[in-house]
Amino acid sequence: MEQLNGAANLLPLRIRVGYGPDLLEYSDSQKFFVRFDSLQRLPLSPFEEAVIAAKQIAEQAGSKVTLCLSGGLDSEAMAMAFLRSGVSFDVTTLRFANDLNVNDIGRASEFCKKHNITQNFIDLDVVKFFEEKKYLNYVDPYFCPSPEIATQLWFAEQIKQPFVWGGEAFRMFVKDGMPSLQAVSEVEAVIYRFIEKKKLNAVPNFHFFTPELAWAFFNVSTHYKNKFFENDRLPLFYEEKLSFYRTCGFPLEANANRSLKLHGFESLKNYFDTQVFSGQGKTYNEYFRIPVIKKYPFQGQVFVDIPKTDKLAKNLLNLSVV
Repeated sequence: MEQLNGAANLLPLRIRVGYGPDLLEYSDSQKFFVRFDSLQRLPLSPFEEAVIAAKQIAEQAGSKVTLCLSGGLDSEAMAMAFLRSGVSFDVTTLRFANDLNVNDIGRASEFCKKHNITQNFIDLDVVKFFEEKKYLNYVDPYFCPSPEIATQLWFAEQIKQPFVWGGEAFRMFVKDGMPSLQAVSEVEAVIYRFIEKKKLNAVPNFHFFTPELAWAFFNVSTHYKNKFFENDRLPLFYEEKLSFYRTCGFPLEANANRSLKLHGFESLKNYFDTQVFSGQGKTYNEYFRIPVIKKYPFQGQVFVDIPKTDKLAKNLLNLSVV
């Protein structure tokens, strides 16, 4: 197991992300890599591996962990694995003032009530956070290309440690008739950098906690043939993602409110566009998002780096493209 230098309090990370062969912090010229440790065995089903990972996290943490529950499918899948594992955990949700993310926290609250989980909240006046440009405090130190992710970094600073971030799963999509991999994205990598620099006792992406868990999702996706969506607001995106998690063994239930995809930052954007910037000739995207994206642009490509000796992973990859 690899552990970050000078950060002995961190939970061990077995999958690293970064730019260039030495995993640089950020670069607009070096390639972006997701680097795997070797598989120790062929993976079980994704849900079985998720339960194993939950137990490992709890054991390594040495104290009760906090799960970051957003109200989305990814964090709910993580919570289901922890429930099945039988380990003790807390749940914390970011709550915006003026009910701007009421849909998110509502779905998270429904889940917690159903499973008798105590839900803790961290409150933020997100409009003030943006108007006073406090999100900029998180841009340069962590090479953050998104004001929305900067808000999540503020949230991460407030969470009781050790905590676990949900993240997304490792999958193969079919895009324009060709296989396409989804690993940890450049946006998600900001969470990794933040946790490393702040020396937080935290897991930046539950679904990549072990190579076995990551490859378990990938293995199912090669048979499932995930449909590629350009963004998460397109019709059937939610239904497709829910169906994939269920195929992976996660006992998730449908929620009609999710298909609307009304999340907190969409409501924040609408608030600025319709109330704050109305008639001023500017928009939320132009004022907040575009300047940050231009500062630290995306490369748009992720290179998966597998140890030369990992025959199990290479076999899984070879089988997927036959």
